[in-house]
Amino acid sequence: MSKEKIAIDIGYGQTKIKYKDKIVKFPTAIALYSDTGIEYGDTNIYEFEGEKYLVGNESVLNETFATMNFEFIYKFAPLIIYHILKKFDLAGKPMPLQVNTGLALVDWTQENLQKFKERLSEFEVNGEKIQLTTNLVPQGVGIYMNYKNEGSKTLNENLDFAKMNVVVIDIGYNTINLLHINKGKFQRQTSKSYPGHGVSSLIKPFRLYLENKFKTSFTIITKAKKIIIPAIKYILFPKKATSNNQMTATK
Repeated sequence: MSKEKIAIDIGYGQTKIKYKDKIVKFPTAIALYSDTGIEYGDTNIYEFEGEKYLVGNESVLNETFATMNFEFIYKFAPLIIYHILKKFDLAGKPMPLQVNTGLALVDWTQENLQKFKERLSEFEVNGEKIQLTTNLVPQGVGIYMNYKNEGSKTLNENLDFAKMNVVVIDIGYNTINLLHINKGKFQRQTSKSYPGHGVSSLIKPFRLYLENKFKTSFTIITKAKKIIIPAIKYILFPKKATSNNQMTATK
């Protein structure tokens, strides 16, 4: 029986998925579920390791967990993956499933790799046991692989990647990674990671500005995707933001 394959990039800001011809993303956000007895529409509630959670877009209006370290990814990657499998109707299927995913360069150690693979190999959500085969690559290497397999052909470039030195600049939410790939092989010793210098480094001072100006509080994870990032776009590109209705006034 052939394996079903899905690519999942769990970033500190967004989780990106490619499955067959579909490419989607959602906020890497997890919140505890509070049972108020009132539900509006369909809410996906997941029971995981003794607690109930909301994942992704359904969690961002609640107080979410900070997503800035390996401990968060290690703890909640199974829950995020289960959420994705449910959305693509892959959970509970008898077919073998391979997840191609990765870790940030700053977290790329042999200890973390071993722990992470073991963590994803078997877990349980909502009483349903999931078993996975996992293929790990450093986050950012997927950019190289995509360009090698698809992008260069689209641009009609005749490149011999087996002889090339390549540097990938991956600007993420929390980190900027410089990945060195020599003759098709990732070079850890000559690759660099800069934690705290990703998009979040722009969001944090802007969040403080908004909090001081409007005398309110924004949690960096919960509000960034809903309020702060659109606000930055509005200030930098006011005409485009207005024409696309990216900002709405609220009282």
